[in-house]
Amino acid sequence: MHTYKDKQKDQQLTDYGFSIPHSKDYWIAEDKNMATIKENAEQYVPLETKNVAELKQVSVDLEIMNKVANEGTPEEFNYNYIIVNEIEYRVPNVVLKQLKAILAENNKVTHFKVLKDGEGLKTTYLVMAV
Repeated sequence: MHTYKDKQKDQQLTDYGFSIPHSKDYWIAEDKNMATIKENAEQYVPLETKNVAELKQVSVDLEIMNKVANEGTPEEFNYNYIIVNEIEYRVPNVVLKQLKAILAENNKVTHFKVLKDGEGLKTTYLVMAV
């Protein structure tokens, strides 16, 4: 397949007096893997990070990662998350703090559950060993 970039390169060569003969159909190539905007819009699934409280239980052995949201803007912030079944679940710092206290009392805990109450800044979490 010949791309527009190839055509630009060939045009630059002709600007220097080189001749590159091509049939008029040479540049008409279609990529069968490309989709239309409509097709992409119909298949679009917005990225969403759920909350760890939405899980029935969580293993303490899951890998936790950190992400920066709104990077480079005044609204920039970091958050911790885990991935379960290819879905990101945010783990608030207060959950980690409570889990630390639970593990200090019983380091044999393998799973925990998080209860969430409230919304926004008034959200509270309760972590329980399962």
